[in-house]
Amino acid sequence: GVNCEVGVQGGTPLMLYDETLSDDGKVPALVISPLARPKAGHLKCNQKGQLTLGLKESLTSIPAGFSASWIVKAGTTGITSTLLSWGDMLLARGGKKRTDMY
Repeated sequence: GVNCEVGVQGGTPLMLYDETLSDDGKVPALVISPLARPKAGHLKCNQKGQLTLGLKESLTSIPAGFSASWIVKAGTTGITSTLLSWGDMLLARGGKKRTDMY
């Protein structure tokens, strides 16, 4: 198995993929990131080498009614399409649509 190294990944997206599982160029991929409140959340590897999701340890308090959510997007049609699909989910959460890239 693959273990992550101990430390903080941060609130940015984490993409995992394995190009050895594809013989047609469509690499299976997984994207993990905060969905809401990205500056409060982080990904961290614990002492057992396991990836954990949660709130930053530097938070000194959490107000009543506070909520945070995460998104885990898996794809089987390639890295680019998985990232675009993940991005579309974030845009939809914010009530926005993707603009023409060209």
